[in-house]
Amino acid sequence: SGSWTTALAQTFDGLAADATYYLRVRARNRAGIETAPTSLPETATLAAPPVSASASNQSSTTVRANWGAGTNTAPTNFVNEISTSGAFAGLTASSRTLNAYADYSGLIPNTRYYSRVRALSHAETATSDVNLPDAVTLATAPTGATMVNVLSQSVAISWNGNGNPDGTEYFAERATDAGFSANTGNSGWIAQ
Repeated sequence: SGSWTTALAQTFDGLAADATYYLRVRARNRAGIETAPTSLPETATLAAPPVSASASNQSSTTVRANWGAGTNTAPTNFVNEISTSGAFAGLTASSRTLNAYADYSGLIPNTRYYSRVRALSHAETATSDVNLPDAVTLATAPTGATMVNVLSQSVAISWNGNGNPDGTEYFAERATDAGFSANTGNSGWIAQ
């Protein structure tokens, strides 16, 4: 239902984002006799941009990119992309999903990942990209720690980086008890 107009155009405001609408128009004469309606093809409003949110569920090889659906009605498709390049010169991975998140695995430990997301309307028209906060995967624990030189007043140790990239920092400690409550020194943070 609606009101009658003598104009040859009508704009409908206040519609939901990413929603399908059906439109039709009809005429009536001065005596109030109406014509049959002329139906237009169904149409979908454009999707609204998603809302930025922080990443979660980081491990040494996984991260979850999160965003808010904004004012979009369900179901709305989202395309999320992650990259080790802030300019997205090359994509590490991407996901098309109806969820407001995407999970990624098989990532490099201790690496910064940049993320962006866009919504797709029912007609597959994309919004502009929304940049999400970047996420850093966790470093992996060192492995293969061994004492390489034990002398009367010193001990030298070494370890394997366990897949961590160059630039990962390590912190070596010494103590006189196994619980490290009597910590007697440390290396400070040292880079690989």
